[in-house]
Amino acid sequence: MNTQPQRLGKYELQERLGQGGMAEVWKAFDPQLRRYVAIKFLHPDLRAAPDFMARFIREGQAIASLRHPNIVQVYDFLTSSSEAEEPMAYMVMDYVEGQTLAQYARRTSQAGQIPSPNEIVRLLTAISLAIDYAHEHGMIHRDIKPANILLDSRNTKHNSMGEPILTDFGIAKVVGTATLTEVGTSLGTPLYISPEQVRGQPGTEKSDIYSFGVLAYEICAGSPPFRGDSGYMIMLKHAQETPPSPRQFNSALPVAVDEVFARVLAKEPEARFPSAAAMTAALAKAFGVPIPEQIRHAISPFDPGQETLLSTQAASSSNIETVLASDVSRGAASAQRETFVETALASDARNAMPTQVADQTNAPVDRRSGRDPVRDTLPPVRVSAQAPVGASTEPAVVPVPQLVPVHKRNRLLTIVVPLVLLVLIGSGLGTYLLSHSSNTTRGTGGAVVTSSPNVVGQAAFVSSGQLTAQGRPAINDGLQIHLEHVANPSPGNRYYAWLQNSETETTSLLLGSLTVDQGVATLSYSDPQHTDLLAMGSNFLVTEQSSSVVPNSPSLDKTQWRYVGALPQAHSPKDNFGYLDHVRHLLSNDPDLDRLQLPGGVDFWFLNSTQQVQKSAIEVRDHVNIPVVRQQLANIVYALDGRCAPGELSHAPITSPENAVIAHATTIGLLDCAQAPTPPGHLTHISRHLIGISQAPGAPAAQIKRAIDINNELDMENVWLKQVRTDALQLAGMDDTHLAQASSLRNDLAVQANNVVNGAVDPSTQATIPSAQQIASTIEILANFDVMPYKAA
Repeated sequence: MNTQPQRLGKYELQERLGQGGMAEVWKAFDPQLRRYVAIKFLHPDLRAAPDFMARFIREGQAIASLRHPNIVQVYDFLTSSSEAEEPMAYMVMDYVEGQTLAQYARRTSQAGQIPSPNEIVRLLTAISLAIDYAHEHGMIHRDIKPANILLDSRNTKHNSMGEPILTDFGIAKVVGTATLTEVGTSLGTPLYISPEQVRGQPGTEKSDIYSFGVLAYEICAGSPPFRGDSGYMIMLKHAQETPPSPRQFNSALPVAVDEVFARVLAKEPEARFPSAAAMTAALAKAFGVPIPEQIRHAISPFDPGQETLLSTQAASSSNIETVLASDVSRGAASAQRETFVETALASDARNAMPTQVADQTNAPVDRRSGRDPVRDTLPPVRVSAQAPVGASTEPAVVPVPQLVPVHKRNRLLTIVVPLVLLVLIGSGLGTYLLSHSSNTTRGTGGAVVTSSPNVVGQAAFVSSGQLTAQGRPAINDGLQIHLEHVANPSPGNRYYAWLQNSETETTSLLLGSLTVDQGVATLSYSDPQHTDLLAMGSNFLVTEQSSSVVPNSPSLDKTQWRYVGALPQAHSPKDNFGYLDHVRHLLSNDPDLDRLQLPGGVDFWFLNSTQQVQKSAIEVRDHVNIPVVRQQLANIVYALDGRCAPGELSHAPITSPENAVIAHATTIGLLDCAQAPTPPGHLTHISRHLIGISQAPGAPAAQIKRAIDINNELDMENVWLKQVRTDALQLAGMDDTHLAQASSLRNDLAVQANNVVNGAVDPSTQATIPSAQQIASTIEILANFDVMPYKAA
């Protein structure tokens, strides 16, 4: 949409949640039913396709017909083709409150805090049942990835992080209905795309199962199976290379999981599991945990050969390949399928080279909420395009290919698939390798950091993004707690979690009672007033008290204290700040930025400014309208240099940012401004706080190591950003003719900006160079409470 309407029919549009090559998503309010909804508008270039409206209506009916608790509900699909208005097509869906699985994974698996086997199986159970339900009703998702799974924070009965909801079916294809489709090529997100889609073949149910397998691999291992310095290279690995053993990244995994992932990530679709539920069942068996009843019921009618799997939980995993017989009913339903190319792909076609990191389909969102600290602030979340559907057949029993401990890079083969140059890389490129054990974690670059052997888990701040009373998206308004090796409370008692402020000892916030399952205690807390909990709390406490009455305060009897955690507060004589001060300035509120009405902490503005630079750089690369290109160049210079930007652009045709929102957001740039050195640029500002953390009294050794690693990783961000500035200023100084012809320099600008946001891989060492998103996410870990058993003084 080119404008920002306040109303659409009966719906009151409130805020834009994201946009991308295919669609734009808004949060809206339905005044008749008194509920929030999400509205997905399809872009004009997609709507211009011949007979599109007819296809949209028919396929919208198929999407709306899906009724599953783990699939986002579509309430309505509408079109408008009045001669007085631009033709419109949009879907009205349930609004799900909560983080994405991608955001959850960054805080857990990617941070070395792998969820327990039971948690993983419960999470995957919900997702697999949704996938299989859709397949049984003739629908293929075609872009399954963590960013397309929301975790409903209002429903934590079965999953403490929130019930997973599969979203973004887009313009779904009705399987077997050739009248609705046209022959075309499939598209997915590189980190999760199936080998057959890379080869230009249509996506099928088995393609969804492959993508689901990649997602499960990432949750279990802390890293996706394949990484690369471009979307093109990642897709080639999916097509050519054997996946590495997930135990290469997480040595705590049992050997049996190798066979599960070898099968689900098989190159040939026929070699994969017959259903998503079958994979989840096999993974539960490999972990040695009970197969959930829902999975048993889901797979047994279709897979009569699975009795061995369902009845022998303790059996050796060596015969996994002899069970899980294929679902022949799906093979019959897959006979004749055709696909059509989403015409919107044409608008996303880029002159990307294979070595270039393409702009992300699902660009990194704000580290907590996906939204900015002022309404309608930049940049929006990208919504990814969907891949079409196709066919699949399956044999009765298939062998399991073997995983190898490490993989070698195969010779680059020439594969004529023009589409791979157009695919937008999904979020998570360059995800760093993380091992998991009870006493180790890793820094952003992968260096092992040893924590105290007494640590049993963490309590981590999370953000809902819901508007506060001040009209700002909430930050740090929730806590996720995960503890291991926890004994059940005594009969008649419960474990209660508390957040405390040690400066006012009477202030204790009850977070709730912990759920203990086979030694793993979990709790997700969301503050109803969306209070910034990091700004008020510094200590974490778990007490064991009577379950008959919910306590108003923690017991004063310290024999009932069970676990504690604290962020160090002693001040350093070097800067008169403590560990807690530096963490709050990074992630909650920094006094220097507060005075400029830039709330949210330095880390927030660092990430938002890098995203703005990338967004504008892509416009500079791709737009043909020279005034638009010049405006985006000005936006970039302001995001980089803040108050120094007017002087640097004094000889350029456009010398000011696009609007007042951008002008305010770029008051302080990413880089230092010599004419206005206080406060410094965001990179320098973050570095100062990281140095302060490393020198703070009482700082945990693991966090000191993490802070030092992050500070070192900012060096490459600085190099890339300075190159972006060099390119932008050179382009801004050109006349219109030379600017229009400067495709090489405009492309380099986008490459450097993409490196900043997406990260890259060192071609000589294959080492991951962390992205701004990864750096920002790792900074968040500095605020985690290390929770340990309470010991009386």
